Amino acid sequence: MQDYEDNIFARGLTFFGRTNRLISHELKNVLAIIFETTSLLDELVELSEEGTRLEPGKLRSLARSILEDIDRGNEIVRSMNTFAHGVDSLYGEADIGQTARVMANISRMNAAAKKTRLEISDPEAHTIFTIPFLLQNLLYHAITGTMAGVGAESEVRMALSAEDDGVCIRLEGTNPEFGQTFVRDQAPFFQSALAATISFDPAAKVMLIRLPNRIEKATDNKGL
Repeated sequence: MQDYEDNIFARGLTFFGRTNRLISHELKNVLAIIFETTSLLDELVELSEEGTRLEPGKLRSLARSILEDIDRGNEIVRSMNTFAHGVDSLYGEADIGQTARVMANISRMNAAAKKTRLEISDPEAHTIFTIPFLLQNLLYHAITGTMAGVGAESEVRMALSAEDDGVCIRLEGTNPEFGQTFVRDQAPFFQSALAATISFDPAAKVMLIRLPNRIEKATDNKGL
């Protein structure tokens, strides 16, 4: 069992590091923008001390900009905290809707995906018993790869729906090259570890990820 757990987290170490780099880089960008805005505000105060009239509209605009960036920073921190809890234990319950939204937010931080619009249907709460960290890993790679592969100013749609024995995640707009590569190279691991069923329709450009309501705890590392 220990070898099984070590194997899983060894595979996820690069993912964890990459994701934390994305989050820290995005937070750094937010702080840089706040710094620039407050510096401009400070310059206006200095000018007012020299006799230049302060324009209330300009001050209000700068204040709103700072508040918006603070909200953005708080949202990033919330996503980071939710992501970090994915490694609290190997097995556990995960709200699929919340997990999908968090990984979508983190995926948007990837430079290659920034210009792609991602529309997510608001799913009903649906909790599954799985390996939360690997679920995050799966969703991040599927969403990021889809968003990065469709080109600038494109749109990707993600829908989640409950099924009798699990949940289905539908990604529309997936680039055929990425979809086929993902199913061939990465899907087998997630299918084995998470009992997931991953398929791709190149004609419709749709990737389907089906996850069971509950996976069985493994006792060995067979297939991993």
